[in-house]
This record gives sequence, structure tokens and C-alpha cells, in this order.
Amino acid sequence: MEHARISPSKLSRVLACPGSVALAEQFPEQQESKYAAEGTYLHEVMKEAIAAVFEMKALESWKGYAQYNVSQEHQILIEDVLQKLAENGLGRGAIFQDIRVFMNDDVNGTLDLAYTTNDCLHIVDFKFGSGIRVEAEDNPQLLAYLDGFLKTFSAHSYYQWWIWIYQPRLNNYQGVRVFKEDLDYFQARVEKTVALVNSSCAPFRPGEKQCLWCPAKGSCAARMQDIRNKTLMILSEFADANLDGTTWSNDQLAGLLDLEKEITTAFKDIRKFLHGQLAAGKEVPGYRLAPGRSTREWKEDTDIDHIVNLFPDLDTDDILEIKLRSPAQVEKLLPRADRAALVDLYTKSEGTPILVASDSAKPDALQNMFGDLEE
Repeated sequence: MEHARISPSKLSRVLACPGSVALAEQFPEQQESKYAAEGTYLHEVMKEAIAAVFEMKALESWKGYAQYNVSQEHQILIEDVLQKLAENGLGRGAIFQDIRVFMNDDVNGTLDLAYTTNDCLHIVDFKFGSGIRVEAEDNPQLLAYLDGFLKTFSAHSYYQWWIWIYQPRLNNYQGVRVFKEDLDYFQARVEKTVALVNSSCAPFRPGEKQCLWCPAKGSCAARMQDIRNKTLMILSEFADANLDGTTWSNDQLAGLLDLEKEITTAFKDIRKFLHGQLAAGKEVPGYRLAPGRSTREWKEDTDIDHIVNLFPDLDTDDILEIKLRSPAQVEKLLPRADRAALVDLYTKSEGTPILVASDSAKPDALQNMFGDLEE
């Protein structure tokens, strides 16, 4: 079956920037990262574990970890998820896994898990990464899965609808109840966005969240124009400030700092894009690919005996490194119920203060400096 033009996982970006759909289609599929590959692998193991465990009605009955060569850390993640699913009613009704659901012809995709309890329908999405925390509240991906499930299976008779994010590495297990008026509003929003996507004038609205996973982010003209405008504003403001020899206020400097991440991220994306262009044999005026710094690794058959026999004067204590792993690393190897026992074995120093954005005054500082950027 062909991929949907707008998958639920991309919907958040598309809702924010409808023009990104046609632009992203001009770029090849991104090579799967090691983190994405790990997520795909864990989803597959999770699917088998759920099917087996809840058919036998016993968590300890599944012995399939060896078959999948599951690491101890991965096994703990899977068992944490299974435990939470059991607590939230999985196994009391029907279970649906890896099924294709359709909001419409443009928006459809495969959900991880849907299950029913006595009077509820639950939609679950697994996130096995440890980077960005994902919220269940107003989550377009989950809402699209819910709407698609209801349409695909005509399941409107369920009394309650729930959407869930399971993010075991961040201990993030969120469930949010969705009401009919919420879903109606979401459906109308998606229909309006799809109409824009399919029109000849789909708008571009660059921004941190919508640009993050966009394949076109390294060369998108709308994003580059937005960055250019903001950069010119900064240079102009600094030039004006220096004319009279005065200094900038904390509010003004904080407003500048708000733009740092956006601008530096854009330049990193440009560098990555141009690297890909050069690797594909295309010309980039003024730039070329040069060999990076190499690292040396021992050959697989090299052990300590080889080195000692060759250099008998070397002290083995100087060439061997035995180190206890950090508390955080050891904690990952333990079941969640056992982790509290580690607390008495380590100390936790107070970190060095770092400058972070405060949610309170940040928008005002930017507004005072540059006015309404959209306008």
C-alpha cells in the first residue's frame, strides 16, 4: 500500500506549515538514523510481546526476548510498558496492533496500538527515544489515529475516547480524554489544512517546531528569508545602539538571545544540506569536502596479551581501564521497582548554574525590540 501524502506523524508540521508538504516531496527520503532504527526494532518486539503476554494473561509468560536478541536495557523498557498497559486496562477487551486507519485519502497511517476496556477506546503511541518529551494533550498524531480508527471501524459507540503517549525512557505515560467537540474542531482544522496543501498557494510558516523534522529545512526559501530578516534586524539594532555610545539593556540583550538557537540551528541545517549536495557530486561554490579527523581502533583479534608480549616493560595497570558505570547507566539496567535502592549509594551535586529561557518575560523582550515580526 502506498504511503499517505500526510501521515499522522507529520501532521503537526503540516498544520503549522501547509506549504512544506509539496516542498518536502522534492527531497529524497531521509536515511534512517540509528535512533529511528532502534525505535522500529523496539516497536516490533513490543508488538510480539503484547500479543503473547495478553493472550496468556501473564506478564512473566513471555520468553521471546532471546529470539529478538533484546538487551537488558531494552527488556526493562518493554516490561515497564507492559506493566503500564496492564495498569491501564489492556487485556480486558479487544486489541488492535499496527493497523492502517484513514481520516481521509490524504491523511492516514498505521497506529501502534488501540484497545478497548468496558466503556473506553484507548489509542496508544509508543515513543522509545530519550530526547524530546511528547505531550498527549492536543497531539495531532494521536487525534488523527483516533479519528481514523473511529471512521475505519465505525467505533462511535464507545462511551469514552482516550489518547496515550508511552515514552518509557522519560517515564512519560500520559493519557488524555477526548470529547466529541474536541474531535470535531480537529477534523475541521485538518480539512482546512488539506485544502490549503492541495491548492496552488499553500502558505509557508517557518518556525522551530515545524522546521525540526522537515526534509527541506536546509534549503527552504521561506525559512531562509525569515532568518535573513531577523538577522538584518539584529545587525540594524546593534548599529543604532552603538552610534550614541550607550549600552543595551538586559531586556534588549535577552531579546537577541531568543534568536540565537533559531539562527544557529538554521546554519547547521544549511551546512548539512550543502554537505549532502557535495557528496552527491554537485557543485557548491567556495566549498569542498575534506577528510575529517580519523580515530584509531584496536583490531578485533587484538587483546592485552598481544601488547604485553610486544612491550614487556609496559605496566598492565597503565593500559587497562576498569571503571564503574555511572548511577544513571546502572539505573537503566534495573527494573523500575528496584531503582530506589540505588539512592543510598550515590551523591548528587548541585549543577553549575546555566542561562536558560524563562517562559515569563521572553516574548515581551522580543516584541519590544522588533515589533510584530509576522506583520
